[in-house]
Amino acid sequence: MHKFAEMTKIRGGGKLTVLLAAVVTIMALPFVAGAATYYLKPGGDDSKDGTSVENAFGTVNRAFSQVHSHTAKDELIILPGEYAATTTLSMSGQLSSDIDDADVIRSSTGKPADVVIYGDGTTNVLNLARGVVVEGITFSNGVATAAGIGGGVRVGSNTAEYTSIISNCVITCCRANCKAKAGGGAYVHGTGKILDCVIENCSATTDDGAAGVFLNNSSNAPTIEHTIIRNCSGENYSDEKSCAGGIASGGSKGGSERIVDCVISNCTTTVKGGGAYLDFGPSALVSGTTFAQCRAIRGSGVLVAGGTGAFKDCSFVENRNVAGDNGGGVLVTSTSSVSFKDCSFCGNEAGNGGALYMTVTSSASLSNCDFTDNNAGDGGALYLMSDASVSMSNCTFTSNQGGFGGAATLDQTSHGYFAFTNCVFASNIATNNGGAVSCGRANFPNGSDGDSKNRRGMYGEFYSCTFTNNVAYESGGALFHRDNTSSRNSGKPLVLRNSLFAYNSVSTPGYYHCGGGIYLLSYDTPMVDSCTIVCNNVVTNGTSTTQFGAGFYTRWKSSIVNTIIAHNTMNGESEGRNDWIRNTATVSYSCAYPAPKQGTDTNPFTKANYCISADPRFVDAANGDFRLKNSSPCKNTGILEGWMANASDLAGNARVLDGVPNMGCYEFYPPPGVMLIVW
Repeated sequence: MHKFAEMTKIRGGGKLTVLLAAVVTIMALPFVAGAATYYLKPGGDDSKDGTSVENAFGTVNRAFSQVHSHTAKDELIILPGEYAATTTLSMSGQLSSDIDDADVIRSSTGKPADVVIYGDGTTNVLNLARGVVVEGITFSNGVATAAGIGGGVRVGSNTAEYTSIISNCVITCCRANCKAKAGGGAYVHGTGKILDCVIENCSATTDDGAAGVFLNNSSNAPTIEHTIIRNCSGENYSDEKSCAGGIASGGSKGGSERIVDCVISNCTTTVKGGGAYLDFGPSALVSGTTFAQCRAIRGSGVLVAGGTGAFKDCSFVENRNVAGDNGGGVLVTSTSSVSFKDCSFCGNEAGNGGALYMTVTSSASLSNCDFTDNNAGDGGALYLMSDASVSMSNCTFTSNQGGFGGAATLDQTSHGYFAFTNCVFASNIATNNGGAVSCGRANFPNGSDGDSKNRRGMYGEFYSCTFTNNVAYESGGALFHRDNTSSRNSGKPLVLRNSLFAYNSVSTPGYYHCGGGIYLLSYDTPMVDSCTIVCNNVVTNGTSTTQFGAGFYTRWKSSIVNTIIAHNTMNGESEGRNDWIRNTATVSYSCAYPAPKQGTDTNPFTKANYCISADPRFVDAANGDFRLKNSSPCKNTGILEGWMANASDLAGNARVLDGVPNMGCYEFYPPPGVMLIVW
């Protein structure tokens, strides 16, 4: 008899191989009173006892009934062929929850293509209640017509907590058609598991269910691992409800679902959650999973509807919203709290937030994530809206494109907050404002375009970030910030700290060209602290009506300290309106070179403010090395601030050397082999 022992796993190419001993001696098997092995084959005889190939059962209903009714730990071996189930097949194994005591149903070859079981087209194919393992079988033509059912397979009881497993199986061409939660392919509850399966070409018309798999997280941890879900399509049964294309989770959320090392591709739905609609339990996990080429009106890859969950080492690839709504890769809504670690977002598209859209009071933390080639009407990669909060560290945004915010739009909030630390924004494009980031969405920087003048930016901090080669067609080549009232953010300003803004530009075909690197228009006194703003450019054309601030434009209120603004150009020339910093700005311990053109304003970069207007003398500005030479007038001329204790500069060195910081984002350190003598 086949010994099932916790399914020894060999992972390779996404497959899990169950090791079956070629020869098992009777001495190796534990004694189980009454245990038996049964056989099923085409042309078998149901009047036989089924205990040998010669006496095999002939119908799948008879064979399953025998194992189901027997109280011992049994095994059913199914020989290659196609079998028709005349009613739903039901299996319940031993009372023990120990999977070692499970009944086993398997194909004789271990190949799902060799054994196909068809439902009758009116009910689901298989119900697994407790203590059953199914291996190497294809299930087809099943229908779920009630809540808590999977059209192909239900794994685990829909009311009790038992462990059953379906492994190395195919579920295809099954469906769900009912108002309540169900799964077109499968339904998993309790500690039930789906391992190393393929679920494909399934469909569902249901509310809060899924065409592929539904995970009931009412308690314990339903699990799906190493499984492919593809070409499944969902349709909501009622208006404003959802039916995921690939996978959905929900319930009373007493347990936490696990989705591990899966691929969910080419799944679609009519409303929300093309790849997945997840209403998380208290500590859900999605790990090593790819969501690719899925479609929905919103949340095409994944829609997170609530709860707390972690995405680790996941990929969101070429998911696209079909009606220009929000969240091409992921949409996080409600009071959801999620984390993303070592994830990649590539080639996703949406009306807003091509890769990630967050709204209401949702929150997220992201680390070591990559956003590349995402596209949206606004917020090419990321869009934060309506009090959402996000914290990002060591993330990269490359070659994303949006209207406002080529990489990110941070918009309209009173309580939301963002923090970006050690992040890189490179080669992003905004067809309006904010080549990399737009804090707010005012179409015309002075707020004269009616309703959009009331759109306000969020507050938060960019710390030790790098902005290079970003382009905006209007204003703010790297960053655009607009906030027309200090009360909006409770007096908490935007902070740009210890960051580099280089080679960004405002370019054609816009008509209002300001701030090749940074554009700030705020009554909330945004702070620019220990930054280097260098080699940015404004390109004008015949349609441009206003051009100010080649590198830096600030109006109304702002605070500038320990910052270098240098070598920024207008149409490639250093002459002209180089940088525009109104005298309403508070400036100290900073360098502007050449001195900013102020019109009727006075130059705030004065000795009285401990400022200079001299060449900062970078190590190699032509090749992008903006560290300071030993002879730089910006060396040891900044002011010591509290945040600098134990902090690092942009290169990872200690922020302060010799007790006094440099201006800019880099601290001077002598080249290797050079002795620095301090008197």
